Amino acid sequence: YTLSGIIRNATEGSADYGKAVESVTVTRKASDGTVIDSAVTDATGTFSFTFTGEKGDYIFVLSKAGFQTFTTAAMTIHQTSPSLGAFVIYEEETKAEIIASGTCGDNLTWTLDDAGTLTISGEGAMTNYESYSNLAPWYENHKQIKKVVFEGRLSTIGSYAFYECSLTSVSIPDSVYYISSDAFSGCSSLTSVSIPDSVMTIANDAFEDCSSLTSVSIPDSVHYIASGTFSGCSSLTTVFIPDSVTSIGNYAFKDCSNLTTISIPNRVTSIGYSAFHGCTSLTSVSIPDSVTSIGDGSFLGCSSLTSISIPDGVTSIRNATFSGCSSLSTISIPDSVTSIEIYAFQDCTSL
Repeated sequence: YTLSGIIRNATEGSADYGKAVESVTVTRKASDGTVIDSAVTDATGTFSFTFTGEKGDYIFVLSKAGFQTFTTAAMTIHQTSPSLGAFVIYEEETKAEIIASGTCGDNLTWTLDDAGTLTISGEGAMTNYESYSNLAPWYENHKQIKKVVFEGRLSTIGSYAFYECSLTSVSIPDSVYYISSDAFSGCSSLTSVSIPDSVMTIANDAFEDCSSLTSVSIPDSVHYIASGTFSGCSSLTTVFIPDSVTSIGNYAFKDCSNLTTISIPNRVTSIGYSAFHGCTSLTSVSIPDSVTSIGDGSFLGCSSLTSISIPDGVTSIRNATFSGCSSLSTISIPDSVTSIEIYAFQDCTSL
C-alpha cells in the first residue's frame, strides 16, 4: 500500500501560506534513526512511500534550503493498515534567534544570531578595535560568524572589526570609503570579497592572512596599496591593480605563494621592501618605467621567477632584492643603476 503526504508552507503572513511546496526531500527513517528511503515532493507538494506490510515506528524528516529541518512525531505503521491514507506536514520557516547585540559606533548597532549572521545597522563610522586589549564586542563569538550583513550607511570599517571571523564572503557596501587596518585579518575561510568604488583607502594589513582568498579586484578609487594589505593570502592567484595606484607598500603581497603573475600599473613609482617576498609561484612580473625605487627584499624567495627587467629610473638594486630567485636566468640592468647592494642576487643559482 502507499502512504501519501503533502508539504505546505506554514509561514504566517506569507503570500505562499498554505501553498504546496515543491522539491522538498522527505526521508523515512526507522525509530533508531536508520535511513530507509526518501521521496521528493512534486509540483503539487505531494510525496509518497510504498509499504509492503512491514510494521514499526517511522520518522519522517523534511529538508529544504532556507527552512528548518525537523522531525515529525513518530508514526506507527501496523502490519495491516492500508487505510492509513494521506497526511499533511507543514513546512515552517526557520526563526533565527539573536544571541548577542550591542553598539559598534556612535550611530551603529549590531546583532548576532544563532545562524552565524552578524548584522551591522545604522550610519557613520565604526569603532576601531585592537587585537588584544580592545577586541570587537562580537569577538567572543567570532568563530560562529559566517556572514556579515550591512544595513544603512556605514562609512568606515573599524580596525580589527572582523579579526579571525569565520566569514566565507563579504560584500562591502558602497557607502564605505575607508577600510581600517587589520579589518579582515585572519579571516582564513574568506574566499571572496567585493570592494566598491567608494573605497578610497585600504589600510595596513586589512586582509592579512586571509589564506583562502583566491582573487581580488582593487577599485580605481584606491591610490596606494598599504603595507601588508594582502600579506599571507596564500591562495591568491589573481590580483587586479588599477592604474590609479602609485605605490605598493612594504609586505603588500608577502607570502602570496600561489600568485603566478602580477601587472604593475605604469603610474607606480615605488615598490616597498618585501612587497613580493615569498611569492614562490610568481613566474613573471612587469615593472614599468615609472618605478624609481624597489625596496629591500622586494622579490626575495620568488623561486619561480625566470626573468626581470629593471627600469631606467632605478639607481640602486637594494639589499636582498632578488635573493633566493633560484629560477632567475635573465636580468636586464640599466645604466642608471649605480649601486648593487649586499645579497642582491644571493642564491640566484640559474644566473
